[in-house]
Amino acid sequence: MAASSEQVFVVPLSTTPATLHALAVAGEAARHRRATILATYVVEVSREYPVDADLDMESRRGELVLRKAEQIATEGNFSIEADLLQARSAGRAILDEATRRGASVIVIGVPAADYGSLNLGRTAEYILRKAPCEVWLIREEGAPR
Repeated sequence: MAASSEQVFVVPLSTTPATLHALAVAGEAARHRRATILATYVVEVSREYPVDADLDMESRRGELVLRKAEQIATEGNFSIEADLLQARSAGRAILDEATRRGASVIVIGVPAADYGSLNLGRTAEYILRKAPCEVWLIREEGAPR
């Protein structure tokens, strides 16, 4: 756990709008708690490549998402640290980062689902099972199109 004087919110990002919505919600909460936000995008590397392989297209996609996150932070009047990671497993990399930073909360954005169903996805389920801190699920408003 982070020291009480500094709380850290880790917000995993992906290309889904739900994660950017979660960032905006986390930003509002972090402002009130004077917390630091670490926005993390993980490029998952399949086992056929070395973990430090140059995955240019995927890295560019992550950088675009992180730039959008920085724009949301500016518009929402909160600051973030943006981090692009490369790992075999996004869930494991996010938890490693949360542990290393002494995170207070991991804030996960999940898409809205039709007819009451909810599919969290492999990464969110892994984080929920293994997180060393609180986990907040922020469900995107509305049904998917």
